[in-house]
Amino acid sequence: MLVVAPRVVSASRSERRLRSGTRSCPILDLPAPARPFQPAQRLRHKSEFDRVYRDSRRSTDACFAILTRNSGGSIPRLGLSIAARTIGNAVRRNRIKRLIRESFRQHQHELPAVDIVVNARSGARDADNATIVRSLEKHWRTVIKQCAPPQ
Repeated sequence: MLVVAPRVVSASRSERRLRSGTRSCPILDLPAPARPFQPAQRLRHKSEFDRVYRDSRRSTDACFAILTRNSGGSIPRLGLSIAARTIGNAVRRNRIKRLIRESFRQHQHELPAVDIVVNARSGARDADNATIVRSLEKHWRTVIKQCAPPQ
């Protein structure tokens, strides 16, 4: 006769994280629903990217090249250009994209109504999360200064 031991159900990783009070990516301690990243805040079509590439203000450093263009809309929109040749495998590219989206989400209330394209440069490949976040914060401040309405 075959006896099967009862299976012990353990808490999922997210449940354990919630119980312990830690967050997976603690950039800022703000609740997630406070500043959602809506689909309307993304650049999706080639024509939208081309418009930014054709007529843009630039901000660059070792990690990123940020291109911005006044959109005429009411909200800032984000487009990502993360080349496999520059960054490497999908794991690295996805990590950088997550950090960019999260940083944008947290700073969107400060940004003017512009279309932003973020191009990853080779310095972002081996940079740690803190370096990437600092670089993006510097770029967001530059975008705010460059695209501020004249007074």
